[in-house]
Order: sequence, then C-alpha cells, then structure tokens
Amino acid sequence: MLLLKIIIVESVIYILFFMVFGLARVKTNAMSPNINGGDLALFFHLDKHYETDDIATYVEGGKRYFARVVAKEGDLVDLREGQIYVNNYPIDSNKVFTGEISADTTIRFPYRVGNGEVFLLNDNRDEGHDSRDLGSYKIEGLDGKVISIVRTRGL
Repeated sequence: MLLLKIIIVESVIYILFFMVFGLARVKTNAMSPNINGGDLALFFHLDKHYETDDIATYVEGGKRYFARVVAKEGDLVDLREGQIYVNNYPIDSNKVFTGEISADTTIRFPYRVGNGEVFLLNDNRDEGHDSRDLGSYKIEGLDGKVISIVRTRGL
C-alpha cells in the first residue's frame, strides 16, 4: 500500500512539473533588465492564449529562449526611425525595452503577423534571436507562458 501511495505522489509531481508547469534557468540577458541571466522562470505549458506583453518561452536548436509578445495574429508590425509600431501605434518601449533597435534585419517591414502566430521581441533589443530576424512564431511551437520569475542573484 505504501508503494502505491509513493507511485501516485510521484506521478502527480511528474504531471504537474513536466506536463502542466515548467521551470527553467534563464541563460542569457536577452530579456534584461526584466529577466536576467541566472533567474528561474516558472511557466505554464497548457495556456495557448497569448496577449501582448506576455512572456513566452520556446526551445529552438536545443536551447531555451524567452521573449515578449508584442503583436498577435493579423497585427501589422513596422520599424521606423528606431521605433516599433503595431497597427500604426508606437509601442511605449522605454518602459520595457533597452538598447537600440535597427532596421538591419532579415525580415521586411511592415510585417503582417500570420494566423496562429505571435511576434516576439527580446526586452534587450541589442540581443538577436527574435521575430526581427526569424519572423513570427507559431503559437503551437511555443513551450509556455511565463507566470513567475525567481531572482537567484547572490544565492
């Protein structure tokens, strides 16, 4: 009977922390200053409804990345004079983003976000590997929505 209880508890823990929730250490400063390298991110795998300003995580090439949703399907993203526009409205990027954004990208702007996709940007705009270079991301390909950050500096 004890063995059965142990198996049930282990099964519940496995389901919760590998199928419903995920926990990963952030390895880069691409989301700095909001999420720094070394922080732990708790994310929810099952929610596939993303809103602007949500932070998504995804795995590409065996590496985990984190980026902010700035536009959803059907939105028009443009890059003019170092400013990001979504549906012709500038994003108030000084509150979130750091660094410079340049028009030297592989994506042609204005860019229309496809169906079932989101446009992701790093908070640290100097870092690459986001939708400026790779285009929008399929929502089904995202691994989850970040729900909490645990600061680990000095631990």
